[in-house]
Amino acid sequence: MIAIGLTLNKTTSETIATTTTTTIPPTIAIRTTTTATIPTTITIRTTTTTTTRQSVTHSQNVNYQCNFDNDMTGDCQFMLASGGTNNLAITNGNIPGGNPTQPLSDVTSVLSLTTPNNERCNFPYTYTPGNWQMYFCRRISNTNYSCPTNSGLGQCAMGKFAGIRAPATTGAYDQTYVTDVKRSSSAIQCLDFYYYIPGTSNNPKIQVRWKADADTQQIIELTAHSENKWQHFSSSFTAPSSSSYQLTFRMMRDAGSFSYIFGLDEIKIYDQRCDSGMTATQ
Repeated sequence: MIAIGLTLNKTTSETIATTTTTTIPPTIAIRTTTTATIPTTITIRTTTTTTTRQSVTHSQNVNYQCNFDNDMTGDCQFMLASGGTNNLAITNGNIPGGNPTQPLSDVTSVLSLTTPNNERCNFPYTYTPGNWQMYFCRRISNTNYSCPTNSGLGQCAMGKFAGIRAPATTGAYDQTYVTDVKRSSSAIQCLDFYYYIPGTSNNPKIQVRWKADADTQQIIELTAHSENKWQHFSSSFTAPSSSSYQLTFRMMRDAGSFSYIFGLDEIKIYDQRCDSGMTATQ
């Protein structure tokens, strides 16, 4: 802020006439006129203010980023690390036959503005038939997903996610999938992703760990929520000292159940501590 003061001095003259009459007997009068000049100073102060606005952006480098929109390419190369059949598939969602036991659209569709009204979806909304609360875009066709907005029906942006099917079995389910984090330098890093765990029966959960050679450490164990929707996780963790490592996702349930699908989407690892004001750079 810069303040500039300007002072102008202005002098004016005011004339005051004073008349004094002296009477000298018998008939002579002497009139005296006195003129006085009184200087008056008027000060005019002008202040100019200049404001400089400075914006600060927090930036973080991305070590890993996968949204599955281009299938299993780039960072999205997941492999089955445990026994059994590979049940991971890339999908954009299905038409529900009832209250869903899997994500019905990806995270992009849920978070993005719709077209053509440029508004967000109003979640949840009542899905019919069934009259249950819906937290996903509704699939109309392979290329058309929609949701209600304030001004009417909007078309959702389309993307994909990873669905891991836990088949109907009589026993427990336990599978682990692994992906490579090829860039790593900071000791403290930030893991940010979306996940879906279907229902709460038979204790379904997801364990997330890092693995570097023989070393391994759990980052988080996630359990199901009461709301049937995508959930968001973001937390700092202590990374291994190596320049690369593996990130593992272990899907489990304690006992046999009907078939349902775990979901993963929008996985990112930043090369420093999580910060609510960060913007991602690559």
